[in-house]
Amino acid sequence: MALTIRELGASIRARRIEAGLSQADLARDLGVSRWWVVQIEAGRAGGAGIASVLAALDRLGLGLELVTARDADAAADDASDLDAIIEEHRG
Repeated sequence: MALTIRELGASIRARRIEAGLSQADLARDLGVSRWWVVQIEAGRAGGAGIASVLAALDRLGLGLELVTARDADAAADDASDLDAIIEEHRG
């Protein structure tokens, strides 16, 4: 399953809050505007450069893992299988 820009933005927001940073703090650290942070957190990243997004992830201690779509689909299938097994045993 592919990560959506909204999910990425929500992860950035959650980690920023967990780190005790305001949007202005993060913007200052990254050398971007507060509006940029607002937009990326809202999943509206039309003008967000990949370098700035990666810098935000790095600043927040987050990372991305690149996998082939086939590997991601297999991992999602494995997770679904595991969920079914757990539910079956809770029964």
